[in-house]
Amino acid sequence: MSDYQKIYGYFKFKSKKYAFAIDGSVGRIFHCFSQTSSEKPTLPDVLYGVTEQNHDIAVHIGSWKQNSNSIVFFADFYALGSASSVHYDLSRFNRIEFVGGVGNSILSPALIYPKFDCQEKIFEEGYSIKYKPTQDIDKQYSLTVHGTPLTFQSTVTPCRDRADNRLGTVNSVIALKFDESQPFDTIGKWCSYITKMSALLTGRQQVAFETVAVFCRENGRYDHANIIFHDGHGQTSVKESLRAISLRSVDRVFSSFSRIVEAKGFSTDFLRQSDTAYCPNYESITAICRALEYEYANSSVKDGDGVLHDAIVQAQQLLLEYKNRASQFSEQTYNVINDNISSWTRSTTEQISCLYEANRSAVDSLAKGRIDGLSEGSLHNFVACRDMIANGDKPLLHGGIFDTAHCLKILLYVSLFKRMELTEEETVNALMPMFEQDNG
Repeated sequence: MSDYQKIYGYFKFKSKKYAFAIDGSVGRIFHCFSQTSSEKPTLPDVLYGVTEQNHDIAVHIGSWKQNSNSIVFFADFYALGSASSVHYDLSRFNRIEFVGGVGNSILSPALIYPKFDCQEKIFEEGYSIKYKPTQDIDKQYSLTVHGTPLTFQSTVTPCRDRADNRLGTVNSVIALKFDESQPFDTIGKWCSYITKMSALLTGRQQVAFETVAVFCRENGRYDHANIIFHDGHGQTSVKESLRAISLRSVDRVFSSFSRIVEAKGFSTDFLRQSDTAYCPNYESITAICRALEYEYANSSVKDGDGVLHDAIVQAQQLLLEYKNRASQFSEQTYNVINDNISSWTRSTTEQISCLYEANRSAVDSLAKGRIDGLSEGSLHNFVACRDMIANGDKPLLHGGIFDTAHCLKILLYVSLFKRMELTEEETVNALMPMFEQDNG
Protein backbone atom coordinates (compact mmCIF):
# COMPACT_ATOMS: atom_id res chain seq x y z
CA MET A 1 0.00 0.00 0.00
CA SER A 2 1.42 3.38 -1.03
CA ASP A 3 -0.40 6.38 0.35
CA TYR A 4 0.87 9.95 0.05
CA GLN A 5 -0.05 11.99 3.11
CA LYS A 6 1.29 14.49 5.61
CA ILE A 7 1.65 13.35 9.20
CA TYR A 8 2.69 15.30 12.29
CA GLY A 9 3.43 14.15 15.82
CA TYR A 10 6.31 13.25 18.10
CA PHE A 11 8.81 10.41 18.43
CA LYS A 12 9.97 8.97 21.73
CA PHE A 13 13.73 8.82 21.46
CA LYS A 14 16.43 8.66 24.15
CA SER A 15 13.86 9.22 26.91
CA LYS A 16 12.72 12.46 25.24
CA LYS A 17 9.99 13.53 22.84
CA TYR A 18 10.90 15.13 19.51
CA ALA A 19 8.43 16.68 17.08
CA PHE A 20 8.36 15.23 13.57
CA ALA A 21 6.66 15.84 10.24
CA ILE A 22 6.34 13.37 7.37
CA ASP A 23 5.46 14.57 3.87
CA GLY A 24 5.02 11.51 1.67
CA SER A 25 8.24 9.54 2.08
CA VAL A 26 10.41 12.38 3.46
CA GLY A 27 10.35 13.28 7.13
CA ARG A 28 11.99 15.69 9.58
CA ILE A 29 12.76 15.36 13.27
CA PHE A 30 13.09 18.80 14.84
CA HIS A 31 15.60 19.92 17.49
CA CYS A 32 16.99 16.40 17.83
CA PHE A 33 20.68 17.28 17.45
CA SER A 34 22.42 20.56 16.84
CA GLN A 35 25.52 20.92 14.72
CA THR A 36 27.32 22.56 17.65
CA SER A 37 26.61 19.62 19.93
CA SER A 38 29.53 17.31 20.77
CA GLU A 39 27.12 14.40 20.77
CA LYS A 40 27.52 12.23 17.65
CA PRO A 41 24.08 11.86 16.01
CA THR A 42 22.76 8.32 15.71
CA LEU A 43 19.32 7.02 14.79
CA PRO A 44 17.86 3.54 15.25
CA ASP A 45 16.40 1.69 12.26
CA VAL A 46 12.87 2.16 13.64
CA LEU A 47 11.37 5.11 15.49
CA TYR A 48 8.14 4.90 17.52
CA GLY A 49 5.79 7.72 18.41
CA VAL A 50 2.29 9.19 18.32
CA THR A 51 0.62 11.34 15.63
CA GLU A 52 -1.32 14.53 16.28
CA GLN A 53 -4.52 12.46 15.86
CA ASN A 54 -3.27 10.24 18.72
CA HIS A 55 -2.54 7.19 16.52
CA ASP A 56 0.51 5.08 17.25
CA ILE A 57 3.16 5.23 14.53
CA ALA A 58 6.30 3.22 13.78
CA VAL A 59 8.64 4.43 11.02
CA HIS A 60 11.37 2.39 9.34
CA ILE A 61 14.26 4.76 8.56
CA GLY A 62 15.88 4.11 5.19
CA SER A 63 18.49 6.89 5.20
CA TRP A 64 18.96 10.21 6.98
CA LYS A 65 21.18 13.28 7.29
CA GLN A 66 21.60 16.06 9.81
CA ASN A 67 20.71 19.70 9.11
CA SER A 68 21.23 22.72 11.33
CA ASN A 69 18.26 22.09 13.61
CA SER A 70 16.68 18.89 12.32
CA ILE A 71 17.26 15.45 10.91
CA VAL A 72 15.89 14.74 7.44
CA PHE A 73 15.07 11.08 6.77
CA PHE A 74 13.59 8.84 4.09
CA ALA A 75 10.83 6.51 5.34
CA ASP A 76 10.94 3.11 3.60
CA PHE A 77 7.62 2.29 5.22
CA TYR A 78 5.68 3.11 8.33
CA ALA A 79 2.79 1.69 10.35
CA LEU A 80 -0.21 3.70 11.56
CA GLY A 81 -2.26 2.28 14.40
CA SER A 82 -5.93 1.84 13.63
CA ALA A 83 -7.22 3.15 16.97
CA SER A 84 -6.78 6.63 18.46
CA SER A 85 -8.27 5.78 21.83
CA VAL A 86 -6.03 2.80 22.60
CA HIS A 87 -2.23 2.61 22.48
CA TYR A 88 -0.38 -0.62 21.86
CA ASP A 89 3.09 -1.90 21.10
CA LEU A 90 3.94 -1.70 17.40
CA SER A 91 7.43 -3.13 17.85
CA ARG A 92 6.20 -6.72 17.33
CA PHE A 93 3.42 -8.44 15.41
CA ASN A 94 1.91 -11.93 15.16
CA ARG A 95 0.23 -11.69 11.78
CA ILE A 96 0.61 -9.73 8.56
CA GLU A 97 -2.17 -9.48 5.96
CA PHE A 98 -2.07 -8.52 2.28
CA VAL A 99 -5.51 -7.52 1.02
CA GLY A 100 -6.84 -6.90 -2.50
CA GLY A 101 -4.74 -5.35 -5.25
CA VAL A 102 -2.50 -7.93 -6.91
CA GLY A 103 -3.97 -10.49 -4.49
CA ASN A 104 -7.17 -10.31 -6.53
CA SER A 105 -5.13 -11.15 -9.64
CA ILE A 106 -3.53 -14.32 -8.30
CA LEU A 107 -6.58 -15.45 -6.30
CA SER A 108 -9.86 -14.54 -8.00
CA PRO A 109 -12.44 -13.07 -5.58
CA ALA A 110 -15.10 -14.73 -7.75
CA LEU A 111 -14.20 -18.04 -6.06
CA ILE A 112 -16.45 -17.06 -3.17
CA TYR A 113 -19.58 -17.02 -5.34
CA PRO A 114 -21.44 -20.30 -5.85
CA LYS A 115 -22.14 -21.36 -9.42
CA PHE A 116 -25.24 -19.66 -10.75
CA ASP A 117 -28.20 -21.96 -11.19
CA CYS A 118 -30.11 -20.89 -14.29
CA GLN A 119 -33.18 -22.70 -12.92
CA GLU A 120 -33.57 -20.24 -10.06
CA LYS A 121 -36.75 -18.19 -10.20
CA ILE A 122 -35.14 -14.75 -9.96
CA PHE A 123 -38.12 -12.70 -11.12
CA GLU A 124 -40.67 -14.56 -8.98
CA GLU A 125 -38.63 -14.95 -5.79
CA GLY A 126 -35.94 -12.27 -6.08
CA TYR A 127 -32.21 -12.86 -5.76
CA SER A 128 -29.59 -11.99 -3.15
CA ILE A 129 -25.80 -12.25 -3.29
CA LYS A 130 -24.72 -15.65 -2.01
CA TYR A 131 -21.31 -16.72 -0.75
CA LYS A 132 -19.68 -20.10 -0.35
CA PRO A 133 -18.70 -21.14 3.19
CA THR A 134 -15.26 -19.78 4.07
CA GLN A 135 -13.84 -23.26 4.66
CA ASP A 136 -14.56 -24.15 1.02
CA ILE A 137 -12.13 -21.54 -0.33
CA ASP A 138 -9.70 -21.09 2.55
CA LYS A 139 -6.28 -22.77 2.21
CA GLN A 140 -3.63 -22.93 4.93
CA TYR A 141 -0.13 -24.41 4.84
CA SER A 142 2.43 -24.88 7.59
CA LEU A 143 5.76 -23.62 6.27
CA THR A 144 9.21 -22.57 7.38
CA VAL A 145 10.25 -19.42 5.51
CA HIS A 146 13.63 -17.75 6.12
CA GLY A 147 14.03 -20.10 9.08
CA THR A 148 10.77 -18.92 10.68
CA PRO A 149 7.81 -21.31 11.29
CA LEU A 150 4.55 -19.82 10.06
CA THR A 151 1.14 -20.56 8.58
CA PHE A 152 0.44 -19.28 5.08
CA GLN A 153 -3.27 -18.57 4.55
CA SER A 154 -5.03 -17.57 1.33
CA THR A 155 -8.74 -16.90 1.27
CA VAL A 156 -11.52 -14.66 -0.07
CA THR A 157 -13.60 -12.64 2.32
CA PRO A 158 -16.84 -10.66 1.74
CA CYS A 159 -16.21 -8.29 4.64
CA ARG A 160 -13.37 -6.14 3.28
CA ASP A 161 -13.80 -2.87 1.36
CA ARG A 162 -12.52 -2.97 -2.19
CA ALA A 163 -11.32 0.05 -4.15
CA ASP A 164 -12.71 -0.83 -7.58
CA ASN A 165 -15.97 -2.21 -6.12
CA ARG A 166 -16.52 -4.45 -9.13
CA LEU A 167 -17.42 -7.36 -6.88
CA GLY A 168 -19.09 -5.49 -4.10
CA THR A 169 -16.95 -5.78 -0.98
CA VAL A 170 -15.27 -9.07 -1.86
CA ASN A 171 -11.48 -9.20 -1.58
CA SER A 172 -8.77 -11.83 -1.63
CA VAL A 173 -6.56 -11.98 1.44
CA ILE A 174 -3.12 -13.50 1.92
CA ALA A 175 -1.94 -13.77 5.52
CA LEU A 176 1.19 -14.96 7.29
CA LYS A 177 0.51 -16.13 10.84
CA PHE A 178 3.60 -16.60 13.00
CA ASP A 179 4.16 -19.08 15.79
CA GLU A 180 6.19 -16.41 17.61
CA SER A 181 5.82 -12.64 17.35
CA GLN A 182 8.10 -10.91 14.83
CA PRO A 183 10.01 -7.61 15.24
CA PHE A 184 8.76 -4.61 13.29
CA ASP A 185 11.88 -4.30 11.14
CA THR A 186 11.19 -7.72 9.53
CA ILE A 187 8.12 -6.35 7.70
CA GLY A 188 10.24 -5.59 4.65
CA LYS A 189 11.43 -9.20 4.50
CA TRP A 190 7.92 -10.65 4.58
CA CYS A 191 6.61 -8.13 2.07
CA SER A 192 9.48 -9.00 -0.27
CA TYR A 193 8.59 -12.71 -0.01
CA ILE A 194 4.91 -12.16 -0.84
CA THR A 195 5.67 -9.56 -3.53
CA LYS A 196 8.13 -11.87 -5.28
CA MET A 197 5.53 -14.64 -5.23
CA SER A 198 2.88 -12.31 -6.66
CA ALA A 199 5.25 -10.99 -9.32
CA LEU A 200 6.00 -14.51 -10.52
CA LEU A 201 2.32 -15.40 -10.76
CA THR A 202 1.37 -12.22 -12.65
CA GLY A 203 4.51 -11.92 -14.79
CA ARG A 204 5.00 -8.32 -13.61
CA GLN A 205 7.62 -6.83 -11.30
CA GLN A 206 5.67 -3.81 -10.11
CA VAL A 207 2.82 -5.20 -8.05
CA ALA A 208 1.05 -3.82 -5.01
CA PHE A 209 -1.71 -4.75 -2.59
CA GLU A 210 -4.59 -2.48 -1.73
CA THR A 211 -3.79 -2.64 1.97
CA VAL A 212 -1.14 -4.31 4.10
CA ALA A 213 -1.64 -4.55 7.85
CA VAL A 214 0.10 -6.08 10.85
CA PHE A 215 -1.73 -7.45 13.86
CA CYS A 216 -0.48 -7.69 17.43
CA ARG A 217 -2.18 -9.47 20.28
CA GLU A 218 -2.36 -7.44 23.48
CA ASN A 219 -4.46 -7.91 26.63
CA GLY A 220 -6.47 -10.68 24.97
CA ARG A 221 -7.42 -8.70 21.85
CA TYR A 222 -5.95 -8.11 18.40
CA ASP A 223 -5.10 -4.57 17.32
CA HIS A 224 -3.82 -3.72 13.87
CA ALA A 225 -1.84 -1.08 12.05
CA ASN A 226 -1.83 -0.28 8.33
CA ILE A 227 1.54 -0.31 6.56
CA ILE A 228 2.32 2.47 4.08
CA PHE A 229 5.19 1.80 1.64
CA HIS A 230 7.30 4.15 -0.43
CA ASP A 231 9.05 1.85 -2.89
CA GLY A 232 9.45 4.28 -5.77
CA HIS A 233 7.31 2.20 -8.14
CA GLY A 234 5.32 3.98 -10.79
CA GLN A 235 2.34 2.25 -12.37
CA THR A 236 1.65 -1.12 -10.78
CA SER A 237 0.07 -4.13 -12.43
CA VAL A 238 -3.72 -4.47 -12.40
CA LYS A 239 -3.79 -7.72 -14.31
CA GLU A 240 -7.10 -9.59 -14.45
CA SER A 241 -7.14 -12.95 -12.68
CA LEU A 242 -8.09 -14.66 -15.97
CA ARG A 243 -4.68 -13.65 -17.37
CA ALA A 244 -2.58 -14.51 -14.32
CA ILE A 245 -1.39 -17.79 -12.85
CA SER A 246 -3.75 -18.79 -10.06
CA LEU A 247 -2.35 -19.34 -6.59
CA ARG A 248 -4.60 -22.39 -6.47
CA SER A 249 -2.64 -24.02 -9.33
CA VAL A 250 0.27 -24.69 -6.94
CA ASP A 251 -1.81 -25.90 -3.98
CA ARG A 252 -0.55 -29.47 -4.28
CA VAL A 253 3.12 -28.43 -4.22
CA PHE A 254 2.89 -25.25 -2.17
CA SER A 255 5.87 -26.06 0.07
CA SER A 256 8.12 -26.52 -2.97
CA PHE A 257 6.71 -23.36 -4.53
CA SER A 258 7.50 -21.39 -1.37
CA ARG A 259 11.06 -22.76 -1.15
CA ILE A 260 11.79 -21.75 -4.75
CA VAL A 261 10.44 -18.22 -4.23
CA GLU A 262 12.32 -17.60 -0.98
CA ALA A 263 15.65 -18.97 -2.28
CA LYS A 264 18.39 -16.37 -2.01
CA GLY A 265 19.43 -16.55 -5.66
CA PHE A 266 15.92 -16.50 -7.14
CA SER A 267 15.02 -13.23 -8.85
CA THR A 268 12.05 -11.90 -10.84
CA ASP A 269 14.20 -9.36 -12.69
CA PHE A 270 13.51 -11.18 -15.97
CA LEU A 271 9.85 -10.12 -15.83
CA ARG A 272 8.47 -7.01 -17.48
CA GLN A 273 7.98 -4.01 -15.20
CA SER A 274 4.25 -3.30 -15.51
CA ASP A 275 1.23 -3.61 -17.81
CA THR A 276 2.39 -0.87 -20.17
CA ALA A 277 3.53 -1.65 -23.74
CA TYR A 278 6.65 -3.79 -23.58
CA CYS A 279 9.67 -4.65 -25.69
CA PRO A 280 12.78 -6.41 -24.38
CA ASN A 281 15.69 -4.08 -23.65
CA TYR A 282 19.34 -4.58 -22.76
CA GLU A 283 18.58 -5.05 -19.05
CA SER A 284 15.84 -7.61 -19.62
CA ILE A 285 17.95 -9.63 -22.07
CA THR A 286 20.75 -9.84 -19.52
CA ALA A 287 18.26 -10.74 -16.76
CA ILE A 288 16.68 -13.53 -18.84
CA CYS A 289 20.08 -15.14 -19.49
CA ARG A 290 21.00 -14.82 -15.82
CA ALA A 291 17.71 -16.41 -14.77
CA LEU A 292 18.20 -19.31 -17.20
CA GLU A 293 21.71 -19.95 -15.88
CA TYR A 294 20.31 -19.98 -12.34
CA GLU A 295 17.49 -22.32 -13.35
CA TYR A 296 19.89 -24.69 -15.13
CA ALA A 297 22.16 -24.80 -12.05
CA ASN A 298 19.20 -25.73 -9.83
CA SER A 299 17.46 -28.15 -12.19
CA SER A 300 17.84 -31.91 -12.47
CA VAL A 301 19.08 -31.39 -16.05
CA LYS A 302 22.49 -30.45 -14.63
CA ASP A 303 22.77 -33.86 -12.95
CA GLY A 304 23.56 -35.37 -16.36
CA ASP A 305 26.84 -33.42 -16.73
CA GLY A 306 28.99 -36.48 -16.00
CA VAL A 307 31.75 -35.65 -18.49
CA LEU A 308 32.03 -32.10 -17.15
CA HIS A 309 32.15 -33.43 -13.58
CA ASP A 310 35.03 -35.74 -14.48
CA ALA A 311 36.91 -32.83 -16.07
CA ILE A 312 36.47 -30.74 -12.90
CA VAL A 313 37.74 -33.56 -10.67
CA GLN A 314 40.82 -34.17 -12.83
CA ALA A 315 41.61 -30.44 -13.07
CA GLN A 316 41.38 -30.10 -9.28
CA GLN A 317 43.71 -33.05 -8.81
CA LEU A 318 46.27 -31.51 -11.20
CA LEU A 319 45.97 -28.17 -9.41
CA LEU A 320 46.59 -29.80 -6.03
CA GLU A 321 49.64 -31.66 -7.36
CA TYR A 322 51.06 -28.42 -8.76
CA LYS A 323 50.47 -26.62 -5.44
CA ASN A 324 52.36 -29.33 -3.58
CA ARG A 325 55.31 -29.00 -5.99
CA ALA A 326 55.50 -25.22 -6.25
CA SER A 327 56.71 -23.64 -3.01
CA GLN A 328 55.68 -20.12 -4.06
CA PHE A 329 52.10 -21.16 -4.85
CA SER A 330 50.10 -19.62 -1.97
CA GLU A 331 47.11 -21.18 -0.26
CA GLN A 332 45.03 -18.12 -1.09
CA THR A 333 45.76 -18.37 -4.82
CA TYR A 334 45.08 -22.09 -4.74
CA ASN A 335 41.64 -21.52 -3.16
CA VAL A 336 40.71 -18.88 -5.74
CA ILE A 337 41.63 -21.11 -8.69
CA ASN A 338 40.03 -24.19 -7.12
CA ASP A 339 36.77 -22.31 -6.57
CA ASN A 340 36.89 -21.17 -10.18
CA ILE A 341 37.30 -24.74 -11.41
CA SER A 342 34.40 -25.89 -9.20
CA SER A 343 32.12 -23.41 -10.96
CA TRP A 344 32.88 -24.66 -14.46
CA THR A 345 29.72 -25.26 -16.45
CA ARG A 346 28.44 -25.55 -19.99
CA SER A 347 28.12 -22.49 -22.20
CA THR A 348 24.92 -20.49 -21.72
CA THR A 349 23.64 -21.60 -25.13
CA GLU A 350 24.16 -25.26 -24.23
CA GLN A 351 22.49 -24.76 -20.85
CA ILE A 352 19.41 -23.29 -22.51
CA SER A 353 19.35 -26.07 -25.11
CA CYS A 354 19.48 -28.71 -22.35
CA LEU A 355 16.61 -27.05 -20.50
CA TYR A 356 14.60 -26.85 -23.71
CA GLU A 357 15.15 -30.51 -24.60
CA ALA A 358 14.00 -31.53 -21.12
CA ASN A 359 10.83 -29.42 -21.40
CA ARG A 360 10.24 -29.30 -25.17
CA SER A 361 6.67 -30.62 -25.26
CA ALA A 362 5.26 -28.19 -22.67
CA VAL A 363 7.19 -25.20 -24.06
CA ASP A 364 6.09 -25.89 -27.65
CA SER A 365 2.43 -26.11 -26.66
CA LEU A 366 2.63 -22.72 -24.92
CA ALA A 367 4.88 -20.91 -27.43
CA LYS A 368 2.74 -21.95 -30.42
CA GLY A 369 3.59 -19.89 -33.54
CA ARG A 370 6.75 -18.34 -32.06
CA ILE A 371 8.63 -21.58 -31.50
CA ASP A 372 11.32 -20.57 -34.03
CA GLY A 373 12.62 -18.39 -31.21
CA LEU A 374 14.15 -21.53 -29.69
CA SER A 375 16.02 -22.76 -32.76
CA GLU A 376 19.77 -23.29 -32.47
CA GLY A 377 20.49 -20.13 -34.48
CA SER A 378 18.05 -18.02 -32.46
CA LEU A 379 19.54 -19.12 -29.14
CA HIS A 380 23.07 -18.43 -30.40
CA ASN A 381 22.06 -14.93 -31.54
CA PHE A 382 20.31 -14.16 -28.25
CA VAL A 383 23.28 -15.19 -26.10
CA ALA A 384 25.67 -13.37 -28.46
CA CYS A 385 23.50 -10.27 -28.00
CA ARG A 386 23.80 -10.65 -24.21
CA ASP A 387 27.60 -10.98 -24.49
CA MET A 388 27.81 -7.82 -26.61
CA ILE A 389 25.75 -5.94 -24.01
CA ALA A 390 28.06 -7.20 -21.23
CA ASN A 391 31.03 -5.84 -23.19
CA GLY A 392 29.46 -2.39 -23.34
CA ASP A 393 28.16 -2.59 -26.91
CA LYS A 394 24.66 -1.56 -27.99
CA PRO A 395 23.48 -4.12 -30.54
CA LEU A 396 20.37 -3.53 -32.61
CA LEU A 397 17.38 -5.42 -31.17
CA HIS A 398 15.16 -6.92 -33.85
CA GLY A 399 12.00 -9.02 -33.97
CA GLY A 400 13.90 -12.29 -33.74
CA ILE A 401 15.36 -11.24 -30.39
CA PHE A 402 11.86 -10.35 -29.15
CA ASP A 403 10.44 -13.75 -30.14
CA THR A 404 13.36 -15.55 -28.49
CA ALA A 405 12.91 -13.51 -25.30
CA HIS A 406 9.23 -14.50 -25.17
CA CYS A 407 10.00 -18.19 -25.71
CA LEU A 408 12.77 -18.15 -23.11
CA LYS A 409 10.36 -16.73 -20.53
CA ILE A 410 8.03 -19.62 -21.25
CA LEU A 411 10.96 -22.03 -20.85
CA LEU A 412 11.84 -20.45 -17.51
CA TYR A 413 8.29 -20.81 -16.21
CA VAL A 414 7.92 -24.39 -17.44
CA SER A 415 11.22 -25.44 -15.85
CA LEU A 416 10.36 -23.65 -12.61
CA PHE A 417 6.91 -25.20 -12.31
CA LYS A 418 8.14 -28.69 -13.17
CA ARG A 419 10.90 -28.23 -10.57
CA MET A 420 8.08 -27.71 -8.06
CA GLU A 421 7.09 -31.28 -9.02
CA LEU A 422 3.97 -30.38 -10.96
CA THR A 423 3.20 -32.76 -13.81
CA GLU A 424 3.55 -31.53 -17.38
CA GLU A 425 -0.23 -31.35 -17.75
CA GLU A 426 -0.57 -29.37 -14.52
CA THR A 427 2.23 -27.06 -15.63
CA VAL A 428 0.67 -26.30 -19.02
CA ASN A 429 -2.78 -25.76 -17.47
CA ALA A 430 -1.33 -23.40 -14.86
CA LEU A 431 0.65 -21.32 -17.37
CA MET A 432 -1.90 -21.24 -20.19
CA PRO A 433 -3.85 -18.19 -18.88
CA MET A 434 -0.70 -16.08 -18.80
CA PHE A 435 0.80 -17.01 -22.16
CA GLU A 436 -2.37 -17.37 -24.23
CA GLN A 437 -2.76 -13.59 -24.48
CA ASP A 438 0.43 -12.12 -23.04
CA ASN A 439 3.21 -11.06 -25.43
CA GLY A 440 5.87 -11.32 -22.75
